[in-house]
Amino acid sequence: MPIRDLYMRDPSDPNYQSGMLEISNEIEILIAQVKMIINTRKGEVLGDPNFGANLEDLLFTFNLNQYSINSILTDQIKMYCPLGDKYAISFQVNFAKGTVRDICVIDVVINGTPYFGVAVT
Repeated sequence: MPIRDLYMRDPSDPNYQSGMLEISNEIEILIAQVKMIINTRKGEVLGDPNFGANLEDLLFTFNLNQYSINSILTDQIKMYCPLGDKYAISFQVNFAKGTVRDICVIDVVINGTPYFGVAVT
């Protein structure tokens, strides 16, 4: 039986397809799961206080670097994404100087192909 999940792309996403309610493509499911981890703060998910990368809060710490972000995201993928064992997921993390605070740009690469990027401000 194929895996199925709700279609989670936002209408502002350039790859958004209107009218879709569910997906069965494993890469699309994995992308949705990774986005959920990246955009969730710890404590926001009822019943699992450890879910989420907590990246917005971490940007205020002084010892944050690309290695610590990679480690956090990799640990979250191992714990919460069953498809993470099937596909090679890596993160290219860069920082940019912002006007109020630094900006963290994370490119998500699956099996050597960049799929999406996220700017955490």
